[in-house]
Amino acid sequence: MTIRLTTTIDPVDKDYIRNKLIAFNMLHFPKELNGRYQELKLHLVDEAGGIIGGIVGEFCWNWLEIHLLYVDEAHRKSGHGRALLREAERMAVERACDFIKLDTLSFQALDFYLKEGFHVYGTIENAGGHSHYYLKKDLKRAEQIADEIVNAGWRPLAQLEDTHRVWAGTRVRLYDVGLNVASKVEDYYEYLVSYLYGNEAYLQLTNLSDGEAGNVLCVVEKDAPHHYCLGKSLKSAVGTERTFVWLEEGVQS
Repeated sequence: MTIRLTTTIDPVDKDYIRNKLIAFNMLHFPKELNGRYQELKLHLVDEAGGIIGGIVGEFCWNWLEIHLLYVDEAHRKSGHGRALLREAERMAVERACDFIKLDTLSFQALDFYLKEGFHVYGTIENAGGHSHYYLKKDLKRAEQIADEIVNAGWRPLAQLEDTHRVWAGTRVRLYDVGLNVASKVEDYYEYLVSYLYGNEAYLQLTNLSDGEAGNVLCVVEKDAPHHYCLGKSLKSAVGTERTFVWLEEGVQS
């Protein structure tokens, strides 16, 4: 049998090599991770359906590997790259990935990725006269984020007793509100339960967060004739999903 080298490879031959390597890799990963390979193709499109950017990558076992992220120059600096990356991260968390990895050159998007919570784990110098960075971001699932919030002293509103007395001065946080922050633990609006001037029937929730300070989220009915509301009224007013309260002061039993 004669074996020779060739540089002529059609798409079918390329897929053959790729599929053979994937099959080999599957022999060395835990069985529960097998079958989790999936391509990621996420596009930005304009009103006419034209593609103006996107992400190309792969969900590989317990991680997401991003190969390409691009936004047309005319549409940069408008948050589109961030939207693409965060949607890819959401999909990775949904698929129980533990981390994302990618690479970038020094003239591309290093600062962007660092702001989004990635860290550099490797660098190659003199890559065409530039530095070539390899980055990774460890992902946190919803339950891990909730644990961090609770460990910081916040209590899920859902766990607050219906008969708890909630006084003015109690702080309330609503998480996963879509702020431009790298960590989901920092993605919240914080509100203060306060008196509503000239109104004896209701308390109000006033926003304390930068950019939203002073805005009123809602009013909460007092437990008349008292000057507090009950836990059940607060739950009804703001909902319990991704909502936490600070109980060190303001809330009394």
